[in-house]
Amino acid sequence: MKKKILSALITISMLFTPYAAALADEPTSAESTSSSEMAAPRYGESVKTVLLATNYRSVITEPQQPANGFKLPTGGCIYVNAAAGPKYTFNVSVNWGVVSTGLSIGTANSSSASGICLTVPTTKHYYKAKVQKDLKISHTRLDYYEYAVLKYSSYRDVVEVIGLVPYLVRT
Repeated sequence: MKKKILSALITISMLFTPYAAALADEPTSAESTSSSEMAAPRYGESVKTVLLATNYRSVITEPQQPANGFKLPTGGCIYVNAAAGPKYTFNVSVNWGVVSTGLSIGTANSSSASGICLTVPTTKHYYKAKVQKDLKISHTRLDYYEYAVLKYSSYRDVVEVIGLVPYLVRT
């Protein structure tokens, strides 16, 4: 019985509010929103979201920093802000195909205390910061109903960062 419950598709029903849904899903969605979905909702419209599959992947980013890294002769920290910096677009292979997404690569510096402090293990070598980002990629189907009659379906891939592990590499 437990296996049947675990393998069952998860469905979530909610009233269809296209404008709010499009804004909330825009940064992480791999689907573009059409202008017809942006119209004001009408009485009797709803959407049902069905989770079809979930995959987990890890990617390693190298934050913006000097080419050779940092050498801190008096010791200290390299500060990593994983959410800053330019956005890097890449493809991830999953069970249902390839998902294209983007993540900020981050920034690293040794002078400002903004971000996560990575203490250098020795003052004699150069170090570069890296960040492992763990991703949860969900493949969903959106079924659009009008007065309980299915009108059309669309698919969406949602990518979430569920874990960050910053670390230092000696150069």
